[in-house]
Amino acid sequence: WQARCAGLGFVVDLSSGLTALHLAGTATREMLTRRCRLDLDPNEFPAGYAAATLIAQVSVVLSTIPTGILLLTPSTTAQHFLEWIATAARPFGYRSELT
Repeated sequence: WQARCAGLGFVVDLSSGLTALHLAGTATREMLTRRCRLDLDPNEFPAGYAAATLIAQVSVVLSTIPTGILLLTPSTTAQHFLEWIATAARPFGYRSELT
């Protein structure tokens, strides 16, 4: 492929540019809905759906998968986003080392 694509483009590894988070549990959608602009009701956003949005003013790609919700967020804002998740999940009984 390198010979055929020579001079047409190049490959850049951006894998470290995003942090992946997997959230699971019965209250996950309700917790995210508090600051998410998407309708996360399972009838409107079932497993297999994905969308880019803002959650707590952080850019996120959100995907529903059979085991929960996968979130991809820029690594530069991941710590802030993790802290927000820990705070937002407290009313649902979540406890974290972050808080």
